[in-house]
Amino acid sequence: MRKPAVTALLLSLICAASAVAIQPQKWVHTTEADFQKGKTEHAVVTNLGDIKLATASQALGELPEETTVIYDLETIGGATIAAAGPEASLLRLKGDKLETILKLEGEQVFCLDKLGNKLLVAVSGEKTTRLAVLNGDKLETVAELKDTRYVWDTVVAGKTIYAATGNEGKLLAIDTSGKEAKVTELLDASQANILCLGRDKKGRIYAGTDTDGLVFRLTPDGKGGFDPFVLLDAAEPEIGALLVTQDGRLYVGTADAQQAKPGRLMKPATAETGRPAPDEAPKPGDLPGVPPKPVPKDGGDKPATPDTPKSPDTSVPDTPKSPDAPAPDVPKSPDTPSAADTPPADAKPAPPQPPTPEQYDQVRAEIRARLEKARQTGQLQAGANVPPSPGSSSRPSTTRRPSSSTKAKAGNAVYHIDDAGFVTEVFRESVMILKIVEDGNSLLVATGNEAQLYRVDPAAGETTIIADLDPQQIPAIARNNDGTILIGTANVGGLVKLDGGLAKTGTFLSEVQDAKQISLWGVLKITCDCPAGTTLTVETRTGNVEDPDQAAWSKWSKPQVVKHDKNHTPLTPHELKIESPPARFIQYRVTLAGDGKMSSVLDRVELAYVVPNMRPEIESIKAEYDGGSSSSRSSSSSAKKDDTPAAQTKLKIEWKASDPNGDSLTYKLESRVAGGDAWLPVASDLSANRHEWDTRRI
Repeated sequence: MRKPAVTALLLSLICAASAVAIQPQKWVHTTEADFQKGKTEHAVVTNLGDIKLATASQALGELPEETTVIYDLETIGGATIAAAGPEASLLRLKGDKLETILKLEGEQVFCLDKLGNKLLVAVSGEKTTRLAVLNGDKLETVAELKDTRYVWDTVVAGKTIYAATGNEGKLLAIDTSGKEAKVTELLDASQANILCLGRDKKGRIYAGTDTDGLVFRLTPDGKGGFDPFVLLDAAEPEIGALLVTQDGRLYVGTADAQQAKPGRLMKPATAETGRPAPDEAPKPGDLPGVPPKPVPKDGGDKPATPDTPKSPDTSVPDTPKSPDAPAPDVPKSPDTPSAADTPPADAKPAPPQPPTPEQYDQVRAEIRARLEKARQTGQLQAGANVPPSPGSSSRPSTTRRPSSSTKAKAGNAVYHIDDAGFVTEVFRESVMILKIVEDGNSLLVATGNEAQLYRVDPAAGETTIIADLDPQQIPAIARNNDGTILIGTANVGGLVKLDGGLAKTGTFLSEVQDAKQISLWGVLKITCDCPAGTTLTVETRTGNVEDPDQAAWSKWSKPQVVKHDKNHTPLTPHELKIESPPARFIQYRVTLAGDGKMSSVLDRVELAYVVPNMRPEIESIKAEYDGGSSSSRSSSSSAKKDDTPAAQTKLKIEWKASDPNGDSLTYKLESRVAGGDAWLPVASDLSANRHEWDTRRI
């Protein structure tokens, strides 16, 4: 039988970019996640993906070595007074200098207020708890509060003082209009402590509790008394702060210590976020809020107070000498408690030394164990240096009951409650809410345990971290007469002044952008808003080494300035030519400038580039038949078996190819006989990377 001839064929694959010209590429930065990859200095990135100038701030004075917490601040008579701890002392700030007015042994001061033109001081003592006014450098008692261990907060209305107390959970009204103060009990809550207060123009009192996270509203009944009503049963177990606005709006901050964990609760936004219409969001408040207070010990001991470890020998609180005190069950993993949850230390601390992270972890683990024990037994175990108060009584402990609100979420929240009682969540993060105050059209939210100060704009739905301090908590905020804001910190105690305005300049430095190849730069589009008195400046630099600090890059380009233009809309981008030389890597720097009151705002950056045209690359090519089955005739005793295989005619060809410029490709296949010169077309204008060739004719 004649055998088929075997002829060798060669295949040729030709790639061509389908685009007529090289397509430019671009990077777009417009979300919070985009901008947080860069670095800011005196500027902040909001959750809406904007970059603005930060609030100007500076540290003030030096606190006494024994001071580890600022509980409250009050400005009166041109000076700011600070209630410091753990053992009570009053400090006066004049200018940038601090002086000690007085010290109170065995007592503590958690809140300050104004009674007329005098400073009202709430003194919590083991033997006597009292309200006093500062006369010169001495305290004069206004009223003694019997059967009261702690005063956590006060609100003054004329000559009446409303006091939030513990650990009997009572709201008291103290009338100071007569020769002797008259004390009236307005509310006896089942919770151990009423921690914070507020009052509106209608004379209604608002009170937040521990244990069950309740918010009471007490409405005057017209007969000299009040009708209590629970406005909110929060999913979180503690109300740490209240703010009542002049129009009756109420903002409530929760303070669950177990939810105050390092890091952000949610990842930065990766998508552009719109702002709500002005009539869809609640307006921020106008009146200052009231300070958060510590969770006390039962049994008359001193309340838990923050104490920064000074050395390895003092980093963990001492165990009690009392044999009756139960040993705490140390949890497997430490959590971060509030500033108020840390046990006090009466002994003088060692010379200050920077605490290590391990020392902080030891303290937090011990404290959390004691808090967990306290919630179960009603007894908060103190250190050996704090003796129990003999003969003191306390109400039986209450177990946290299930909340009637929705199931608890991670972190803590700021809730807005309108006059009809409707509740809206305006802020949530993995922090404790320690203080809420009004700041123009926004709220300032002071937190622990990473000492972050947030600005929350409920109307715009915008949240910004405007201060991230080294201490762990911000228990106190006060506004000076000149409009500046003072912050009191804990662990380590300190005073920080926000200058009532914005930094004059601030910068944003982008992360290094990699074009993968040496590239030509196009235009840089900046979408921004520059109000009158503000500018925005853009610079670029390029290089061929990823880290600019490792090898020389080009110098920063000549600054290009965007100024206020009343005819230019903020949504229209400014197109700026990139003057930096061609390279693989590029970085841009934006400088915001303002007048201290207004800030330019960066919203979006588009940076265009193009890689020079490069040849497509063929990585591999494969051609094979299917390997079909042989045909055979039916067998019989007289028939011959034919072993000739059936002809295969479908040659399947596949290949891999790529274009460095990212252009789409088209393909042409050609073939020739081995040893021949002529290439014959097989297929052309192929967009897929495969082709089936009918080879019957060859």
